[in-house]
Amino acid sequence: MKKDRQTITTSEQTIKHSARRAFTVRVRNSFFQQLTTHLRLLKRINLRCTKQAWIEDAIKEKFLSIKNLNLLEDIGDKFINIKLDVKLAEEIERKIEELRKIGINLNKKQLFLEAIRERLSVEEQEVNQKAQELLQQMISSPKTSS
Repeated sequence: MKKDRQTITTSEQTIKHSARRAFTVRVRNSFFQQLTTHLRLLKRINLRCTKQAWIEDAIKEKFLSIKNLNLLEDIGDKFINIKLDVKLAEEIERKIEELRKIGINLNKKQLFLEAIRERLSVEEQEVNQKAQELLQQMISSPKTSS
């Protein structure tokens, strides 16, 4: 049985000038590459966003609709640094504590990874469709000569 090498580290120090909290999540190389490739595709089809902003949005979406509480097992070997607004991080921690009190075991690592996976799954389909449309436009448009 392989040992689960995913870890999460919480920095209790907040960066004063930006009021953010840092988290580090260890993920498999394949997952990291999938995320990186997806973000590159987003940039190529003119949907500009940073990895940090995309991950934060995914976590916000997940936090707002916590419905799938299964931890998808994945052995990690890369780290993703996540910086969340202090208020959002505190709200997440409060909600996790509330869920624990009623018997639902959820932690930040689960929440973060599920948020990223869910958004990645949805957006990959959308990006692939847009990329196909752009490819079809490039193929069907007549080439102009200079």
